[in-house]
Amino acid sequence: MTEEKLEARQMAALSEWLEQGTVTAHEAACLLAGVLPPERAGDDRDFGAWLPGCEAWAHAREAWAFRVKAKIAHIETILREDESRHDQSPEAYLALGAKRGFQPPWFDPARADPACHSLLPGELQTAPPAERPIQAANRKKAEVRWTTDDKTVVMKNAGRAEFNKLRAAGFAGCTREDGSPIIIQVALAVLEAIRKIEPDPAFHPVPRTAERYVKKWLAEDRPDNAGAQSDNAGAYVAK
Repeated sequence: MTEEKLEARQMAALSEWLEQGTVTAHEAACLLAGVLPPERAGDDRDFGAWLPGCEAWAHAREAWAFRVKAKIAHIETILREDESRHDQSPEAYLALGAKRGFQPPWFDPARADPACHSLLPGELQTAPPAERPIQAANRKKAEVRWTTDDKTVVMKNAGRAEFNKLRAAGFAGCTREDGSPIIIQVALAVLEAIRKIEPDPAFHPVPRTAERYVKKWLAEDRPDNAGAQSDNAGAYVAK
């Protein structure tokens, strides 16, 4: 399927949701996060297909899904705070989301799509004016927060998967003479794998963070697994 046909299908699906008389806070949060809500009958997924600008990560779909799920939960919490002050139409939720700083990545394609354009709140049917300095600063703070969350998700998913592979191979190339793993070398190997999966540096944890997770994961493997769940778990002691 060509990119143009895919976007046309996505816009058609989006317009169907925007035409709904009412939506739940969760469904609205999905739209604001950049994905379709799950179907209303017999669909137990957290969210449906992605919309333009929110494509799944090709080599880390589990990490991407975890990130999207967390973002939906965050947006839903914000929406519920003001839920009693407006109707439950998609238009009202989108307007509220925009006021709270949630600009879904599909806004520009929707503005250009005849079927979706008229379904957007009036104030969102045209591109927003240039940001004032304070608005830009607030947006950047939000982006930094989500980027930090993204790094955590990538480390816990793609990073842990690579750690498990290294462990299964006996940490080959990352051990001392006695066979015990060298934490920094394991951490660097994990980071190298992450860079191959996700080339965008914005999603790369720093080495110190990788070391902390490696220590934690190694501690979880110890027979005397006391405090293994702590992020401050101590260094691995070879058995």
